[in-house]
Amino acid sequence: MAAKKIDIMDVRQLIQLKSKGESNRSCSSSLAIHRNTVNYYVRQLKATGTSYPDLLRLS
Repeated sequence: MAAKKIDIMDVRQLIQLKSKGESNRSCSSSLAIHRNTVNYYVRQLKATGTSYPDLLRLS
């Protein structure tokens, strides 16, 4: 089953949490998003080859 789509603000918060070194499970509980959805988005973000701080600078 495909990961549930999340709001762009949740993606931004996920990037902020990951840049602080949070685990996927702690991000999941902080954002109230299923951990598999967090895992999916983290994989997609890593596939860009861009660091989390650089992603935060994008508008």
